[in-house]
Amino acid sequence: MKKNKKLFAIDADTLLVRSALACQEERVVVKHKGSDKKKIFKNKTSFWGTNFSKKDGGWLADLNAEREASGKPPFTPECFEIEPLVEITNEDFVAFGRFEASLERIIKHPLCKDYKIVIGGCGNFRDDIATIQKYKGNRIDKPLSFDAVKDFVKDAYKDKVVWEDGFEADDIVSVLGWWGYHKAVKSGNMDASPITICACDKDLYQVAGYHLNYLDKEIIPEWVGIDIAARRFWTQMLTGDATDNILGLHNFTDEIRKEFGIRKSKGVGPKGAEKYLEGCNTERDMYVAVSEAYKDYYGDNYTYTSWRGDEITRNWKEMMNENFILLRMLEKRGHITTLYEYEERF
Repeated sequence: MKKNKKLFAIDADTLLVRSALACQEERVVVKHKGSDKKKIFKNKTSFWGTNFSKKDGGWLADLNAEREASGKPPFTPECFEIEPLVEITNEDFVAFGRFEASLERIIKHPLCKDYKIVIGGCGNFRDDIATIQKYKGNRIDKPLSFDAVKDFVKDAYKDKVVWEDGFEADDIVSVLGWWGYHKAVKSGNMDASPITICACDKDLYQVAGYHLNYLDKEIIPEWVGIDIAARRFWTQMLTGDATDNILGLHNFTDEIRKEFGIRKSKGVGPKGAEKYLEGCNTERDMYVAVSEAYKDYYGDNYTYTSWRGDEITRNWKEMMNENFILLRMLEKRGHITTLYEYEERF
């Protein structure tokens, strides 16, 4: 990037979560089933050790050593129930200060001309689209002070804050990023893009343009070209997104694995996806290759039980379209692009 300053579009949801966590402490309560006696531990590792499969270390190992020394039988992990414990440890102003400090580090960057703090709105259109697995169904609850921090940011920064109900923060950041990229392409000068995407979310790398990761020790903007952005997206169409509970393609067929020399695995992993897309040089190549993988696996009549318990029969393109909508960040504000609309570009 040259020395032309940019508008920093900041995906602030992670900043909100990290700031709110400064006000709480997360521990676990372990209860002995036989006696109902309880003890609080810093985490599960403190209770049963670092070997998750054996669970024979930590405090439990010390307790069993004492029991065996006195001729008593040892306890097993099954003798206990474990529940999470979240406690407020600081006033909300501590979280507010954490947010301000994190934001200040970003906007003091010498290439920051101005900034927008982008936060998620209420609800999410993807909740209604997802049938294969519940969208973000594996997420833990937000920190207890999250809403307080969010309200503080809205009030303290007012005209700097952007959100839209029904959409995530990264959707709005994506819209700004694509607008900047297309403006640069139109001018014939990539540095003419007025936007830098500021985030730590890997999903946004499907958007071409300038990016910086504000969690890096040194926050240095980098250019992500259209081919790199497309590869990021079409790789996700194969692997899915475990963080958001999106499955992606269930698996490659045996024929594809044999043809491309991909080892058998549960689902499609990053290495298998990379190998499959290795010979694809353009966005269209990737789209065609991924379509073939979906077609080979799902065929014209694929029946499954949705996470809501409904039995659904779809063809491969309908399966692909659901994942496309779930994984694709918005390109225009308020407009949800479908696979069928995307295909018209080719």
